Amino acid sequence: MPVPATPQPNVARVSETVRSVLLSKIESGSLALPSMPGVALKVIRTLEDRDGALAAVVPIVETCPITTAEVIRQANAAANGRRVASVEQAVTRLGQLRLMRIAVEISVREFALSKKSAISGDFRAIWDHSVATAIAARDLAKLANYAEPELAYLGGLLHDIGKIVCGDILLYVEATTDRLPANWADWWLEVVGSVHRPVGIAVAKAWELPPEVVAGVEDIADYDPAEPASAPNLVRLANALAKKAGLYAGPVDATELDALILVGTQLLGVDAAAVDALAGELPARVAAATGE
Repeated sequence: MPVPATPQPNVARVSETVRSVLLSKIESGSLALPSMPGVALKVIRTLEDRDGALAAVVPIVETCPITTAEVIRQANAAANGRRVASVEQAVTRLGQLRLMRIAVEISVREFALSKKSAISGDFRAIWDHSVATAIAARDLAKLANYAEPELAYLGGLLHDIGKIVCGDILLYVEATTDRLPANWADWWLEVVGSVHRPVGIAVAKAWELPPEVVAGVEDIADYDPAEPASAPNLVRLANALAKKAGLYAGPVDATELDALILVGTQLLGVDAAAVDALAGELPARVAAATGE
């Protein structure tokens, strides 16, 4: 006698259920949000006071070998041949925003890439999209003469942090049940895409990230014409460029992307040819940055 097929869940219904549960838990403060590793959080909190904070960061960085190595590596890369001899020299050379970006990048990269799952490819694509958006946002900041390109980079890196957190929640479901839908990978990605935004906002606020970064997490779709050359607007255009470059997990609307890029390019007053070139370079630059 044939075994009845296991009923497959309705993706839209499950997405709405997950969204409702997460929003309720966020509102009540009962959602267990991931904690940023201690070193990164201490660096961010110390650097929030941008006056004279660098000296206080040195002993924090020195408590973590990974952070120390990356800070020195990036300081040397920016030194034009003049190598630093200490963490103090490296910290001074990099400055507040670059140090903040390095600390957060290390933490989020380890969180995003530590997954052991059949859907690890989707996590990889989400991370690559975040890196591409960060790279593009920083380059656009320079084209638009925005004063803090590292802040734009940080906003790009974290604009989809909610996807990583929601994905982690669903991976718990994957690990604790043997009744997964047949099209689990597509199902997982659709649910994550539908519920990640409020979770990302909650994470950004819990991590006490700069307001400009939180704004980019809150609304990635619509430009703010009141402040054209702002970090959130740079991230919004960068997000569209990363998608156009094929660095995205999920479907995209090409017509909508072209419109977003056109509007963003005009709003920021940047050269369209330079923007096109930037999009074309992104796949190679992301591969180089992530070691792929």
